[in-house]
Amino acid sequence: AEAAAAANVGASKEAEAAAEAVRAAEEAKAVALRDAESALAAARRAAETARENAAAAVAKERARAAAALAESVRVSGEGGGENMVVGWENNVEKSGGAERLEV
Repeated sequence: AEAAAAANVGASKEAEAAAEAVRAAEEAKAVALRDAESALAAARRAAETARENAAAAVAKERARAAAALAESVRVSGEGGGENMVVGWENNVEKSGGAERLEV
């Protein structure tokens, strides 16, 4: 009877240890899940920031190109239209002729 009681105590301690191991594993799982969710949220924020930065870079490049075009038009028009007339005359000569456009 004493041997059976001792075996019963040993089995009970093993069952307690196993139950504690299960609780620890479940807690570790919960922590890992929270960490993974946190990492996913950070990755989503980084992706959104990257998209915003790319959109800003595109807008900046478009603004730069528009400013360059505006400056080009301004510079080409500074001669009172002469540059445009000369360009028109060159195009007329290449195309086989037409009346001169008076500006």
